[in-house]
Amino acid sequence: MRDQVLALIRRLVEQRNMGLLLISHDLQQVAEHCERVMVMYKGRLLDTLPASQLSDASHPYTRTLWACRPSKATHGERLPVLDRAALERTDD
Repeated sequence: MRDQVLALIRRLVEQRNMGLLLISHDLQQVAEHCERVMVMYKGRLLDTLPASQLSDASHPYTRTLWACRPSKATHGERLPVLDRAALERTDD
């Protein structure tokens, strides 16, 4: 259902020559439906990059969000957890 709704939104955006702001924690969906990504944490902009380069992000928060994609390969395994201490060190 989610993919159908996003496909409809994309068609409307293209037909009407509009822009789209998609807010999501699902970076896999973002990579499929967006051109550029801005990643925020606690109201601060941490990362800006082309959506096609999400897997190569340099910021720890973006890397953790990207790595937290459940799949058949990760079934039954613990997903990565954000290392908040490392995130705080990037604030300096």
